[in-house]
Amino acid sequence: MSLKNIGNLIKEARISNNQSVNELASNLKISEQQLKAIEEGRDDLLPEKVFVRAMIRKISEKLK
Repeated sequence: MSLKNIGNLIKEARISNNQSVNELASNLKISEQQLKAIEEGRDDLLPEKVFVRAMIRKISEKLK
């Protein structure tokens, strides 16, 4: 699954949980820019893949 597809799923889950980018990023202790980059599938704005995977796992757990 591509980062863009994963980002869309994360964005949909965040919206359905009535959370703003700011709220979710703050809860997860990641930057808003990184969360937006994940949601938009912009791997050029993100750190190494191992860190992105960890962030996605953390986001997924938080959003269930």
